Amino acid sequence: MNWARYAIASAAVFVVRDVMNVVFYSVINAPHYEQLAKDHPGLFRTVIPGYVGTDLLFALILTYLIARASGVFGGGVKGGSAIGLIVGLLMGVVGDLYMFWGVTYIAPGPMVQDMIYQTLSLVLQGALAGKLLRGAAA
Repeated sequence: MNWARYAIASAAVFVVRDVMNVVFYSVINAPHYEQLAKDHPGLFRTVIPGYVGTDLLFALILTYLIARASGVFGGGVKGGSAIGLIVGLLMGVVGDLYMFWGVTYIAPGPMVQDMIYQTLSLVLQGALAGKLLRGAAA
């Protein structure tokens, strides 16, 4: 594997992922979360370094997976997008369904929004990684 390309692709995916998450969760959905926090004090913790660190870890793992396996799906943008779609469906759809069945504060509307956001954002992040990693798989 070309480690320089991996580092650049991971950094790019991290920045895009982190910015997208801030916009979606802290700007677009802020009113929803503020209402939940008002109705259920103590429900949320806001540990910004934790969110940022988790986005970095996610970017490193996703980029590594794409570097190693995107060739199976055609490589490059196509392979990265395919892996992003699979991870997005697992994380966005399956993960949200687990949360929906496990807690009472998740309403169907915001859950579906999150499913769509997670799936589409991971397709985009996968495409970006695939583009930057082109030819970097081992």
